Amino acid sequence: MNGTLNKESLLSQKIEVEEFDASLAYDVDERPPWFVTITTAFQHTFLCVGAVLAIVTVLSDVVCADLNDPVRSILFSSSILVIGLSTAIQSYFGLRLPVFQGASSSFMVPLIALQSSDTWKCPSAFKESNMTNLTTTNISNSLTTNIVYDRLAELQGSLIAASMFEVVIGLTGLIGLLMKFISPITIGVTLFCLGYSLYPVVIFLCKAHWGISFIGCGITVLFSVYMSHIKITIPNCKRKSEKKSKPYPVFQVFPVLFTLIIMWVVCAVCTKLNVFSNDPEDVSFKARTDVRSKVIQDTPWILIPYPGQFGTPKFNTAIFLGFLIAVITSVIESVGDYIATARVCHAYPVPRHALNRGIAIEGIFSVISGTLGTGHATTSYSTTVSLGLTKIGSRIVLVISGIIAVILAIIGKFGAVMTSVPDPVLGGITFAMMGVLCSLGLSALQNVELRSSRNLSVIGISLYFAVVLSEWQRQFPDSLKTDSDQLNQIVKVTLGNAMFVGFIVSLIMDNTVKGTDRERGILKEDALSVENKQMLLQDNHEIPRSRLFDLPCVSRLQKSCKPLRHVPFLQPYIESYDVTDNGSNQYA
Repeated sequence: MNGTLNKESLLSQKIEVEEFDASLAYDVDERPPWFVTITTAFQHTFLCVGAVLAIVTVLSDVVCADLNDPVRSILFSSSILVIGLSTAIQSYFGLRLPVFQGASSSFMVPLIALQSSDTWKCPSAFKESNMTNLTTTNISNSLTTNIVYDRLAELQGSLIAASMFEVVIGLTGLIGLLMKFISPITIGVTLFCLGYSLYPVVIFLCKAHWGISFIGCGITVLFSVYMSHIKITIPNCKRKSEKKSKPYPVFQVFPVLFTLIIMWVVCAVCTKLNVFSNDPEDVSFKARTDVRSKVIQDTPWILIPYPGQFGTPKFNTAIFLGFLIAVITSVIESVGDYIATARVCHAYPVPRHALNRGIAIEGIFSVISGTLGTGHATTSYSTTVSLGLTKIGSRIVLVISGIIAVILAIIGKFGAVMTSVPDPVLGGITFAMMGVLCSLGLSALQNVELRSSRNLSVIGISLYFAVVLSEWQRQFPDSLKTDSDQLNQIVKVTLGNAMFVGFIVSLIMDNTVKGTDRERGILKEDALSVENKQMLLQDNHEIPRSRLFDLPCVSRLQKSCKPLRHVPFLQPYIESYDVTDNGSNQYA
């Protein structure tokens, strides 16, 4: 099981890595100065805020949490805590490359599908309590106890069960077997359907004030696309450089953060001037910045999330199936990000043991995420653009970034403030993000022979199945009913999930309709990549650069314990790289 992944090309197409200067100011195993480390770490941490806010908002509404319910800030803090821990552990003990872990957007799809189920519709009392804004009433307290916590408990158990699948395929090395059946066609269809499936989220967030949302979306596009080439001079990070400053494309790196701040201020001014209605029944009410002000007041300064904080986990078959497909999609995204990051860090191809270990770590923290009730798993976020721009490939920066996220998670007021972002502001940012997500699906088809009628049929039929079935379930939720409520829920969550339908149909057709590997976009490893021949110089000894992925001290254990040499998530034992003359691990 220990070797290089045979079909990295399948997933490396997910992200188009720009051509950057080949040199890194700080390599993977180097440590930058403390001020460089801290500032770069903060940058990575805040890049995940937008996605976490979107998922927490959707999750809170699915479980019928009141607008001022402290559960919202608890969910945000719990998500940030898991993300921070996962990032630190993944970067140092998992993949051992500078990859940031974030909330997986694919889990919003089954959550949205749940809302079409009769058993998951919010009762009228919930709507009334949201309108009157009375969170201290008995009705609101009863809702929080009997509905919100019960639903979060069901999500907990289902997420834990689904995440165990990711743990198993990582620890056993089955990810390689799984990827033999998943071609760029299946990846492209699945990612496109993921972005498409989230359009109800965008509409829900934007409907409070489409003007604010369009402006926010426009600013995001302006910064990330039109102004991406504009650079601002900041202190230089490179060592031994005569220059004390260098231009930096801040708009390309921080478009979401800048948009969030600008539009939040705009909404605050409009709220102060009463531009938005203060009537809870008015649609523009959620554009105000004081809608969730009570959450900030009620949330303590120190908030430590803990397993089982919403009760004992429960299991729901329908939710489990939806989450299972989300987990598979998350794995596909993560492997693509691993490969893209390895290219930027000049450590490509990724050894299979590192890939297995990275997926296993994500699965373990997804299980932990389930115990905290966050309703989503962790997945790798692409840091390739940021790494290529900053030239800082040090893994220690991502470890510090994870620690910063953990500290912010414990500060309860921070989570409360972030959950008070007006819906249309978040909607505008999500608008742009989901558009990019759809384009990632299309970019996965770049090596597929699109002149082939075979491929066009597989792609077209898969996409059309996904759109038609999901829309049918959305518009006519009661058209297919059985005598079993559980079976009805399973049908709605699966057939109403465009990502699930697209994945299954494309997977079956692509593996049963005759076609060559080249036609399907599966290129041989030697045709797409060349083994990295760079060497690392350590203690006057040259060792392969692939040893960057190896865990410290493991080779010494493998020397004395031979069974460890065959563990799928540990590096292969090579006697020549065992220990140095002074007994230290040569490549740790």
